[in-house]
Parts: sequence; C-alpha cells; structure tokens
Amino acid sequence: PVNSREWMEELLRTRAQVREVYPHQLEMSMHINAGEDVFCVAGTSMGKTLVLQSGPIAAQARGEKGIALMIVPTKILVEQQ
Repeated sequence: PVNSREWMEELLRTRAQVREVYPHQLEMSMHINAGEDVFCVAGTSMGKTLVLQSGPIAAQARGEKGIALMIVPTKILVEQQ
C-alpha cells in the first residue's frame, strides 16, 4: 500500500536505481514522508542525498503537484571530496 515501508523501499530503490536501500535511508525517509523533521548523520557514500530527495520522490509518486527547493553546500562538498 502507498506510504508503507515496502512501498517506500521499492520506490526509492527503483527511482535511485540501486539494488538495496540502506536501513537508515528507509527509516529517515519514512519519518520525512510522515511530515516529521529528521537529523541524519552518515559517512561519505552512505546515501544522505537519497534521504534528502525521498520527500519529493514520494510526493511525486502519489501524484502531488508542487516544487521542491533544495539548497545544498556544494562548495563544501567539493572541498571534502
């Protein structure tokens, strides 16, 4: 069913084109989907971007209309890599 853990996992896996969704990604995405604030700390290449994008991905899959504005510190990210 829509908004279930199974739905979210399959949706993220399909849209991100990954074999599996990390447990912390699914957990944080479920909270975001429920309209809750989250604080996610994870290492490099641990899927924080997918968590960030999970709200708009889920809204789009439900057929909701809107605009998502995401501001990320790309300069810092480039310097860290």
